[in-house]
Amino acid sequence: MKKFKEEDLILYLYKECSPSLATAIDQALEAHDIELEQQLKMLQRSIRQLNKLKLASPAKQSVASVLKYAAEAARKKH
Repeated sequence: MKKFKEEDLILYLYKECSPSLATAIDQALEAHDIELEQQLKMLQRSIRQLNKLKLASPAKQSVASVLKYAAEAARKKH
């Protein structure tokens, strides 16, 4: 069985991989590649856990500082 990179499997799960890669992974799954099935299950579980995380917004002062810096940099460029 072909070994797939983790990056390829993530692209596959997000349906962002090439058609040829999707076909190769589908064929490996149809052939009951146990190792591949376990890798995909682990990645799916990780994706679900990441989706549950509540991401904090940056402090307003931080955003203001970044915007101010960007504006100053743009003025210096012109």
